[in-house]
Amino acid sequence: MLNRMLFMRKTGYFDRLHQWINDNGSQKLLAWLLSYDLTNFDPRRAPVTAALVEEKLASMPPVYQFIYGELWSLQTI
Repeated sequence: MLNRMLFMRKTGYFDRLHQWINDNGSQKLLAWLLSYDLTNFDPRRAPVTAALVEEKLASMPPVYQFIYGELWSLQTI
């Protein structure tokens, strides 16, 4: 209920959305999506993000975490 009340106050958002729909926004979005180059896209390959690297490092055995930390500390010297 609270979220609904917050959206009701933000009429500017809905005014812009309505204008976007009236200006053929969905057709423009579809045209852009259809023209987007996907030649190098591989849906089986997850993107490598900082969060993924952090998760992998956190799941390593402690001895590997230590070795990794020591190796990286040598690069900052």
